[in-house]
Amino acid sequence: GTDGLEDRRNELGLGLEKDVEDLEVVY
Repeated sequence: GTDGLEDRRNELGLGLEKDVEDLEVVY
């Protein structure tokens, strides 16, 4: 994700699903 909250989740490894959703939207 691009939001700060999403970034923090990514660092914790809890935003993986969110990233996948973002990629799906991009593609």
